[in-house]
This record gives sequence, structure tokens and C-alpha cells, in this order.
Amino acid sequence: MARSESSPWRNSSTQVFVADLNHPVLHRPDQHHLERVLRLKPGEVVCAADGRGSYRMCSFVPEERLDPISEVVFVPFTKVVMTVAFVPVKGGKPEWVVQKLAEMGMNRIKLTQSERSVVRWDADRVDKNLARLRKTAEQACRQSRRLWIPEVTSCRFEDLAGAALADMDGRRPSPDDRELVIGPEGGWSASELQGRDCVNLSDGVLRAETAAVMAAGTLSALRLGLLGPDLASSH
Repeated sequence: MARSESSPWRNSSTQVFVADLNHPVLHRPDQHHLERVLRLKPGEVVCAADGRGSYRMCSFVPEERLDPISEVVFVPFTKVVMTVAFVPVKGGKPEWVVQKLAEMGMNRIKLTQSERSVVRWDADRVDKNLARLRKTAEQACRQSRRLWIPEVTSCRFEDLAGAALADMDGRRPSPDDRELVIGPEGGWSASELQGRDCVNLSDGVLRAETAAVMAAGTLSALRLGLLGPDLASSH
């Protein structure tokens, strides 16, 4: 397939992220996964990536290391950068949301709060949860063979002034959309909606987690030209 020819790293047995591509060393959990779960045999080809667009093909050695068999290749991210921000909800699973957004190629994933937020993290919990969610994003990119791991950060709602809010009374998605914000189960307050650009993602009321995935799917489809012109070629 043309897609495989243009993305040779997807032809490898699996993909892992390493700290140094010049000396690719497997983390112990990855070593266990390759040996015990995937049951790779010595000599099978593994793609080692750094999460920032570079990769090299390696031969698997069952001793916590990889033997490079190609030079380091850098694949620049030339597509339009897309962002989804969401408000964590009570009983929700932010790990699941981050996993799906990373799988669908979002470049930036932001966690924020709103006036109707039920879940509120203090400073210690923010740092701890962000570390866990970044690991989730890394694992999702490894599974989906993406070379770029998205940024996972937290921000204030006020810092999202240029982003469109997901709301049933909003307009249709546009190829110009770059950043969408998903609110809590109770929706946005009147003051939060005032003067804001809003985008409708469905003809029904979606759960917050579903809306976040719908937003990522919509942005991904717009970027790839599945819902209109290919953004990478039209901008």
C-alpha cells in the first residue's frame, strides 16, 4: 500500500519509545511486553522512536536492548496542529479520553476547568495526574504507530479565549477550526458562552467523554480532508 511505503516504520513488528536513538535501550516494561506479550523473536524488526518525530529501525535482542539497523530518520510534522481541551468530570476516565485523543492524532491535549466543574485538582494532584496522562498518551501513540507524542497540559479556561466551545447551539465545524473545548456534563454557563464562538458536534446530548472523542474525530477528519479539502495542502 502507498501508505506503508511512505510510512516504513508502520511495517515493523512493533514500536517503542526510547530516550536516546543513538543508543536505544528498552525500558523494562517494554522489554517485558515485547518478550512476554508480543513474544518477539530475536532479530525481529522494531521501530524505536523518540516521540519528537525521529525514529530508526532496530533488531530486537532479548537483553533489554535494540541493535540499530538503519540511520535515524526525522519525519517533520507538516500537518495543521489540532488541539482538544476538556473538563474532567466526576466518575469519568481522563485516561480513556487522552488515549483516544492521542490515537486520533491530536497535537495538544489540555485539561481545564469551568464554572460547573465538579472535579477540581489541587496543585499536587495536577502534577501527579498529568504525569500519568502523559504516559497514557505515549502508550497510545506507540500502539497507533505515531511518531509525535502530543503535549498534555493543564490550563485555565481564560487561557482558551481563542478556542471554540462545543455546544449544541453552535455552528457547523469548519476547516478553519483548530482548537475545540469540551465542557462538563452540566454544560457551559451563560457567562462562559457570552461572546464565544461555539461549534455543534452532534444532534443529541453527548456525554463529556464522548464529546471529546467526537471533537478529535471531527478535527482529524477536517485535517485529512475527509470532510472537505485537505488542510495540509490548502493552507
